[in-house]
Amino acid sequence: PKEDQRQKQAAAAAPPAAADDRDVAEPPPIDAERRLQPRYFEDLAEGDELPPLPKRPLLKHLVMYAGASGNFLEYHYDPEVARALGMPGLILHGNLKVAYLGQIVTDWIGAHGVVLKLTTQLRGMDRLGDVCMIKGKVARLFKQDGRGHAELLLWGEAPGGRQTMTGSAIVALPSRATR
Repeated sequence: PKEDQRQKQAAAAAPPAAADDRDVAEPPPIDAERRLQPRYFEDLAEGDELPPLPKRPLLKHLVMYAGASGNFLEYHYDPEVARALGMPGLILHGNLKVAYLGQIVTDWIGAHGVVLKLTTQLRGMDRLGDVCMIKGKVARLFKQDGRGHAELLLWGEAPGGRQTMTGSAIVALPSRATR
């Protein structure tokens, strides 16, 4: 084979990286009562952390996401193709990771909060089978047009704490005074 083909073949034959050995419990499901609980602006403080959201998708989830999004790039479901391209194995879809950032925000704000803005940056790959830990915190609280707003800092971490995505959100939250 030509030189570039030998490199691809060597990458495909390389053993996968060690599995993630962190013991991360699945988050408790959010039942209807908890989901409907409002989060009030007055109860927040800058620096408050959002409850972490661990995500460990299975190959089935990547295939389902590929079908829903129309993104059928083979390195999301064929390990030989992924390794031939120099990837460490199957990787999560970028927009699936963006959805995880959206989920931590919508889970946190409750039924009466509103997401006004969500921005994200993908900064690295997350491997299938690893825990992608989604985190966030309240960066700033402010009032605008008579409503309480929170600016959130968001990020996703691969094993070892390496940030593979960052983002921010601005949300509007109800006030205890106007409930």
